[in-house]
Amino acid sequence: MLQVCPSCQFKAFTWSMSEDDAGREVTFWGCVQCQYHALEYNEAEARSCQYCQVGEESKMTDSQRVYWWCYKCYHTTTIELIA
Repeated sequence: MLQVCPSCQFKAFTWSMSEDDAGREVTFWGCVQCQYHALEYNEAEARSCQYCQVGEESKMTDSQRVYWWCYKCYHTTTIELIA
């Protein structure tokens, strides 16, 4: 199911699962519209959305930041910037 991309705001954000170098399962998120991508390292870190209280936020990491992203309202909250 396509979601709204946190980068370009088009409904073109989708995911796939793979393993990292340490053998841990990682969710790869990518946008077919703008080519944005992010990784979700641990699905167990998901939490109830602090913004809409309806959806669930996933902890995502891209090349610039670590952030929470809600699959329901698409709100993002930056946790930390990556230098």
